[in-house]
Amino acid sequence: MFRLFPQKPHFQPLINAKERSREGLAKGEMLTFASTVVELSVHHPGSSFADCSETLRSLETHDFNTKTIERRVSKLLSIKRMQEKVDQKKKEVSSRVSDLKHKNEKLVEDVYASGRMIELYKERLTLALLENEANELEIASLMTGLVWTRSI
Repeated sequence: MFRLFPQKPHFQPLINAKERSREGLAKGEMLTFASTVVELSVHHPGSSFADCSETLRSLETHDFNTKTIERRVSKLLSIKRMQEKVDQKKKEVSSRVSDLKHKNEKLVEDVYASGRMIELYKERLTLALLENEANELEIASLMTGLVWTRSI
Protein backbone atom coordinates (compact mmCIF):
# COMPACT_ATOMS: atom_id res chain seq x y z
CA MET A 1 0.00 0.00 0.00
CA PHE A 2 2.72 2.43 0.94
CA ARG A 3 4.53 1.71 -2.33
CA LEU A 4 1.51 2.89 -4.30
CA PHE A 5 1.02 5.91 -2.05
CA PRO A 6 4.39 6.79 -0.47
CA GLN A 7 3.97 8.58 2.83
CA LYS A 8 6.16 10.61 5.16
CA PRO A 9 3.96 10.91 8.19
CA HIS A 10 5.03 12.52 11.43
CA PHE A 11 3.45 11.78 14.70
CA GLN A 12 3.89 15.09 16.50
CA PRO A 13 0.32 15.03 17.81
CA LEU A 14 1.23 11.80 19.63
CA ILE A 15 3.96 13.53 21.64
CA ASN A 16 1.45 14.11 24.43
CA ALA A 17 0.63 10.38 24.59
CA LYS A 18 2.45 8.09 26.97
CA GLU A 19 5.70 6.80 25.55
CA ARG A 20 4.60 3.16 25.75
CA SER A 21 1.51 3.79 23.64
CA ARG A 22 3.05 6.12 21.02
CA GLU A 23 4.39 3.34 18.81
CA GLY A 24 1.07 1.50 18.92
CA LEU A 25 -0.82 4.69 18.14
CA ALA A 26 1.53 5.44 15.22
CA LYS A 27 1.09 1.91 13.88
CA GLY A 28 -2.65 2.33 14.33
CA GLU A 29 -2.61 5.52 12.23
CA MET A 30 -0.64 3.73 9.49
CA LEU A 31 -3.02 0.77 9.63
CA THR A 32 -5.97 3.17 9.47
CA PHE A 33 -4.49 4.76 6.35
CA ALA A 34 -3.85 1.39 4.68
CA SER A 35 -7.25 -0.10 5.52
CA THR A 36 -9.06 3.07 4.43
CA VAL A 37 -7.38 2.97 1.03
CA VAL A 38 -7.87 -0.77 0.56
CA GLU A 39 -11.60 -0.60 1.37
CA LEU A 40 -12.37 1.92 -1.37
CA SER A 41 -14.91 0.35 -3.72
CA VAL A 42 -17.93 1.47 -5.72
CA HIS A 43 -19.87 -1.34 -4.08
CA HIS A 44 -19.75 0.30 -0.65
CA PRO A 45 -22.67 2.46 0.42
CA GLY A 46 -22.37 6.20 -0.08
CA SER A 47 -22.09 6.79 3.67
CA SER A 48 -18.82 4.83 3.79
CA PHE A 49 -17.29 7.36 1.37
CA ALA A 50 -18.12 10.18 3.78
CA ASP A 51 -16.54 8.18 6.61
CA CYS A 52 -13.50 7.56 4.43
CA SER A 53 -13.11 11.27 3.66
CA GLU A 54 -13.39 12.12 7.34
CA THR A 55 -10.77 9.51 8.22
CA LEU A 56 -8.42 10.82 5.54
CA ARG A 57 -8.79 14.39 6.85
CA SER A 58 -7.90 13.21 10.34
CA LEU A 59 -4.79 11.49 8.97
CA GLU A 60 -3.62 14.78 7.43
CA THR A 61 -2.77 15.99 10.94
CA HIS A 62 0.03 13.40 10.83
CA ASP A 63 1.19 14.59 7.38
CA PHE A 64 -0.25 11.67 5.46
CA ASN A 65 -0.58 12.69 1.82
CA THR A 66 -4.25 12.04 1.15
CA LYS A 67 -4.96 14.34 -1.81
CA THR A 68 -4.75 11.59 -4.46
CA ILE A 69 -6.87 9.28 -2.37
CA GLU A 70 -9.42 12.01 -1.64
CA ARG A 71 -9.73 12.64 -5.38
CA ARG A 72 -10.35 8.92 -5.84
CA VAL A 73 -12.95 8.95 -3.07
CA SER A 74 -14.62 11.93 -4.71
CA LYS A 75 -14.62 10.15 -8.06
CA LEU A 76 -16.00 6.95 -6.50
CA LEU A 77 -18.69 8.96 -4.72
CA SER A 78 -19.64 10.57 -8.03
CA ILE A 79 -19.81 7.14 -9.67
CA LYS A 80 -21.87 5.85 -6.73
CA ARG A 81 -24.36 8.73 -7.08
CA MET A 82 -24.69 8.09 -10.83
CA GLN A 83 -25.18 4.38 -10.11
CA GLU A 84 -27.92 5.18 -7.60
CA LYS A 85 -29.63 7.44 -10.16
CA VAL A 86 -29.43 4.68 -12.77
CA ASP A 87 -30.81 2.17 -10.27
CA GLN A 88 -33.69 4.52 -9.44
CA LYS A 89 -34.41 5.09 -13.13
CA LYS A 90 -34.26 1.34 -13.69
CA LYS A 91 -36.88 0.83 -10.96
CA GLU A 92 -39.11 3.52 -12.47
CA VAL A 93 -38.79 2.03 -15.97
CA SER A 94 -39.43 -1.47 -14.66
CA SER A 95 -42.53 -0.28 -12.83
CA ARG A 96 -43.80 1.55 -15.92
CA VAL A 97 -43.15 -1.49 -18.14
CA SER A 98 -45.04 -3.67 -15.66
CA ASP A 99 -47.98 -1.23 -15.67
CA LEU A 100 -48.06 -1.10 -19.47
CA LYS A 101 -47.90 -4.89 -19.75
CA HIS A 102 -50.83 -5.17 -17.36
CA LYS A 103 -52.80 -2.61 -19.40
CA ASN A 104 -51.97 -4.47 -22.60
CA GLU A 105 -53.23 -7.72 -21.11
CA LYS A 106 -56.51 -5.98 -20.25
CA LEU A 107 -56.70 -4.52 -23.77
CA VAL A 108 -56.14 -7.93 -25.34
CA GLU A 109 -58.94 -9.32 -23.16
CA ASP A 110 -61.19 -6.41 -24.23
CA VAL A 111 -60.32 -6.94 -27.89
CA TYR A 112 -61.12 -10.64 -27.60
CA ALA A 113 -64.40 -9.93 -25.79
CA SER A 114 -65.30 -7.22 -28.33
CA GLY A 115 -64.51 -9.59 -31.21
CA ARG A 116 -66.76 -12.22 -29.65
CA MET A 117 -69.53 -9.62 -29.24
CA ILE A 118 -69.12 -8.59 -32.88
CA GLU A 119 -69.48 -12.23 -33.92
CA LEU A 120 -72.64 -12.56 -31.82
CA TYR A 121 -74.09 -9.39 -33.35
CA LYS A 122 -73.21 -10.63 -36.85
CA GLU A 123 -75.06 -13.88 -36.08
CA ARG A 124 -78.06 -11.94 -34.74
CA LEU A 125 -77.99 -9.65 -37.78
CA THR A 126 -77.84 -12.63 -40.14
CA LEU A 127 -80.74 -14.33 -38.32
CA ALA A 128 -82.77 -11.11 -38.29
CA LEU A 129 -82.13 -10.57 -42.02
CA LEU A 130 -83.12 -14.16 -42.79
CA GLU A 131 -86.25 -13.86 -40.65
CA ASN A 132 -87.05 -10.52 -42.30
CA GLU A 133 -86.65 -12.09 -45.74
CA ALA A 134 -88.85 -15.03 -44.71
CA ASN A 135 -91.46 -12.60 -43.42
CA GLU A 136 -91.31 -10.61 -46.64
CA LEU A 137 -91.75 -13.80 -48.65
CA GLU A 138 -94.71 -14.85 -46.51
CA ILE A 139 -96.27 -11.39 -46.83
CA ALA A 140 -95.82 -11.55 -50.60
CA SER A 141 -97.28 -15.04 -50.67
CA LEU A 142 -100.22 -13.97 -48.56
CA MET A 143 -100.80 -10.90 -50.68
CA THR A 144 -100.59 -12.98 -53.83
CA GLY A 145 -103.09 -15.45 -52.40
CA LEU A 146 -105.39 -12.62 -51.42
CA VAL A 147 -105.18 -11.08 -54.85
CA TRP A 148 -105.78 -14.47 -56.43
CA THR A 149 -108.82 -15.11 -54.26
CA ARG A 150 -110.30 -11.71 -55.18
CA SER A 151 -110.00 -12.47 -58.78
CA ILE A 152 -112.01 -15.63 -58.46
